[in-house]
Amino acid sequence: MNKKFKLLLSLILLTVCSACSGTESNAEIYNQKIESQKKSFQYYTPLSPNYDYSDIVKDVIFNLGIYHYKTLIDDVTYDDNLSEKYLRKYLKELDPSKIFFSKKDIDNIYHYRHKFDDYLISGNLDVLYQIYNLYQKKVAERYIKIINSDFSKVSFEKDEEILIDSERADWAIDEAALDEIWRKRIKNALLSEKLSAETGKKKSSFIDEIKKKYKNRLKRLGQSTTEDAFKVIMGVLTDLYDPHTEYFSAKDWDDFNTRMKLSFEGIGAHLLREDGYTKVVRLVVAGPADKAGDLKAGDRIVGVGQGNDGDIVDIVGWRLDKVVELIKGPKGTVVQLKIIPKDAKSEHNTKVIRITRDTVKLEEQAASSKIIKKKSGGKNYKIGVIHLPAFYRDFGGRRFGISDYRSSSRDVERELQNLKAQGVQGIIVDLRDNAGGSLAESTEISGLFIDEGPVVQVRKMREKHVLSDLEPGVVYDGPLIIMVNRLSASASEIFAGAMQDYNRGIVVGSQTFGKGTVQTVPRLGDGAMKVTESKFFRISGGSTQHKGVIPDVEMPEFLDKTEIGESALEGALPWDTITPANYHKFKPLKGYIEKLEKLHKKRVAKSPDFQYLIKTIEKLKENKNENTLSLNEKKRRAKQGELDQWRLSVENQRRLAKGEKPFKTIKEMDSYKENKSNEKRAKPQPINIEDDTILNETAEMMVDYIKLLKQK
Repeated sequence: MNKKFKLLLSLILLTVCSACSGTESNAEIYNQKIESQKKSFQYYTPLSPNYDYSDIVKDVIFNLGIYHYKTLIDDVTYDDNLSEKYLRKYLKELDPSKIFFSKKDIDNIYHYRHKFDDYLISGNLDVLYQIYNLYQKKVAERYIKIINSDFSKVSFEKDEEILIDSERADWAIDEAALDEIWRKRIKNALLSEKLSAETGKKKSSFIDEIKKKYKNRLKRLGQSTTEDAFKVIMGVLTDLYDPHTEYFSAKDWDDFNTRMKLSFEGIGAHLLREDGYTKVVRLVVAGPADKAGDLKAGDRIVGVGQGNDGDIVDIVGWRLDKVVELIKGPKGTVVQLKIIPKDAKSEHNTKVIRITRDTVKLEEQAASSKIIKKKSGGKNYKIGVIHLPAFYRDFGGRRFGISDYRSSSRDVERELQNLKAQGVQGIIVDLRDNAGGSLAESTEISGLFIDEGPVVQVRKMREKHVLSDLEPGVVYDGPLIIMVNRLSASASEIFAGAMQDYNRGIVVGSQTFGKGTVQTVPRLGDGAMKVTESKFFRISGGSTQHKGVIPDVEMPEFLDKTEIGESALEGALPWDTITPANYHKFKPLKGYIEKLEKLHKKRVAKSPDFQYLIKTIEKLKENKNENTLSLNEKKRRAKQGELDQWRLSVENQRRLAKGEKPFKTIKEMDSYKENKSNEKRAKPQPINIEDDTILNETAEMMVDYIKLLKQK
């Protein structure tokens, strides 16, 4: 770093800090007046790193070099390329929608794009904290401007549009351009409130609600701590390696241990912080949120309230641990969640749902089974279905020698024996939404369907080992289909992949999640690190990481692969291969699969329920591809009317094809569906044969498979 560069750095740091020091400065590097800085300074605290943060950063980098799997496949070099990558991630973490920083701010920050590798290695966090302080200042000034603005004359008659995904856009050229972006954002928020509110509600009440929200956000900004900034800095650092690696402070470590316990009181949802929002990754099967039925994977939580009618706290921009604290609570109490549904056109299209908290016992997600009866060609068929929501094991019970300890492999074996006793001709193992669990259980369940042999390979930095089924014999050797979807992950992918590699079963559904890495948690002082140390590989040699398991027969999937799954996570480790394990395959299934797919396509082309499913998914994709939204009230109402009419039309097409009475209005249809949902919540069923279009089609496929096997 030369002297001229050092001088420039000093001038920029002085400019950023001028609000907190009161120093008179004529520098225009950020084009902000001192009075404006002083005013915004009242609402945030300029932060600086704690004395021990430098050593923590150096320790984390050192330990990543020792433990992280990436150092095996890719030499992580702290150079100019890494420095630029770090800066891009840091700015995205702070301002993902590009609504606070202007291009002028970014250009000035980019003077240091090749210095962050040096800063991190030396543990020098000063510049990173100054950027964080600049971000706080820009946010404070923007919120103050919104709170002090007069929106009473906002009109919804002008024909203009707002960009939905501003992340794709360039940085705003200057403050005037940012003002225009925010004018449209506020207008859209007001219009969305008006469109969703009850008749007769005045515009002034919408304005009051918007201003209250930004006053709360401004108050929250003032509560930011040096640890908040450090968590962002460290989160970006560990993200350079992969999205599952993270640093835990002493408090974070305690919280992590609490989350890992078998029982906790909450709603039963796995959450992720993404672009300032709290995103639902998946629901715990049979948990409170899953039973309530209103929260879905892909939804974003923007507010949390206590009780049936308590005030909802705006949580946009909050740390994930703080959000979790609000959501958790005593068993039997109600939590309100204000959400942006996954299919919403705008971040302002929200709705409030209520969930009753309960004790979420992960080991209670037991395997269950049912029989589906089908008739084809004048013959009756009994198809067994085993629903497995998780690969669970009572590790404590096993360790202490309890003979009847709970495990998924024991439960699945029991269900297999029950189904065989009832004379089923084929079995479907349903792993949809199964996020995984015990690796040992995945291996043992595989052993119920194959004789002795390898199930999965695990590669660490310095070694590779194979996990095998060592028990001779099988429990079930008949026709087998494994159902998966985008939320089938980890141990689910190991089992499905093994059955596919052995040619033991046919995999049906959609591409799985792609979680093929293993994390370890070494201690680091009073805290710890969660580090990706190894990777799963199928016995055929391919990893389950990133790619997941590709089904033999594809089924429609509501979830967008670009938004949910390992491949949707920036920085996820890539798919790769190693040497296959030594194993013996069953007879090839390719010929059967080709015939089954032809029969499947022919059948679903005539299925009212399946066609309804396909049309609904296509409509969701069509809506997602639109990147602008009208700010004209008449156009927005017309658009909503068109969508409602489409929903009514496609539903009535299905009903008429099934010989059912069509609905007269959208209101009648929505009321009917709400009543049906309430009935399901009152009597939840792990296996819902009546309403599960994909399961019913898979059962039909099993009948075809049984018939084809008899023809050989």
